[in-house]
Amino acid sequence: MYVKAIIIEQLDDDGHLRTLRMLSAPEGHLTVAFADEYDKPHSGPFHFLDAQSENAFQKSFADCKRCRLPKSRFSEVGGKSFFKTEWEGIPTERNSLSYYALSLPKFAVPTHILFKDPHSDKVFSKNVVRDDKSQRFITYLGCRSSYGSFDFSLTVKFRKDKDNFLRAEYSDEHLARHVQFPPYEHLLLPEQRYSVDRFFAQNPGLPQAAPDARQGAAIQEGLRKIEALFEPGRKRMEVHMSKLTRTQKKVYPLLARGKTDKEIAAELGIATRTASMHVADIKRKLEIEDRAAFILPLPFL
Repeated sequence: MYVKAIIIEQLDDDGHLRTLRMLSAPEGHLTVAFADEYDKPHSGPFHFLDAQSENAFQKSFADCKRCRLPKSRFSEVGGKSFFKTEWEGIPTERNSLSYYALSLPKFAVPTHILFKDPHSDKVFSKNVVRDDKSQRFITYLGCRSSYGSFDFSLTVKFRKDKDNFLRAEYSDEHLARHVQFPPYEHLLLPEQRYSVDRFFAQNPGLPQAAPDARQGAAIQEGLRKIEALFEPGRKRMEVHMSKLTRTQKKVYPLLARGKTDKEIAAELGIATRTASMHVADIKRKLEIEDRAAFILPLPFL
């Protein structure tokens, strides 16, 4: 898969953490795969599919400083360990995906992994793989946002189990497949994504299976046409977002989905009065009086 940036963290059982952030070249992408996607040696949570990136990762990670975590972020009691972290401002770009990956200590078996939006408490889907070559479990989070940056919080609980590590599995209701996002989703504004979801919900007979290779060229041409249709709305969204605060950027898509102030407050975990104040500020900044004017209907719905 092609990614714009990756953040790699490796936790050791003594409570030390290494952190590495890799960015692609300004006009390029990093080409990576998850640890379990290829049966070949690798030195971290990703396979780098070009030698230059692999060499850059090996050198940079070897130079990473190991930092001791405070007890508020890492603790171990009775053979059970707890780790938490929070990231803000992971760079995202249109047509691009960034990834966060955490490697747990050797022979650690996770019992709880939870990624959340720190602003709304929305739970994010993640991938979890057991990497037998490094003898570590790895969790991955795909980071994509319409706002230019991505924030998340993470809590992990695990136990050491060297004897049963090779038989251990992790599962919960928030696991995702390797491909977490429909191929068209990066082209959609939040309100348009809602319209697409509604369209498929109203047309359950449409095929849901992934297309075969023969359909690839036709799909790519269709996506280019969709992108052209959405270009004016995307530019409008960028102008709007540049005028808003971080919280208001969270409120805006909910407005576009037709939610009331009370519903916005419930989703973001804030008071209804606070939500109403944000809505009023957004209307003032964008010079929009009618709530219905926030909604940009899909051209083909």
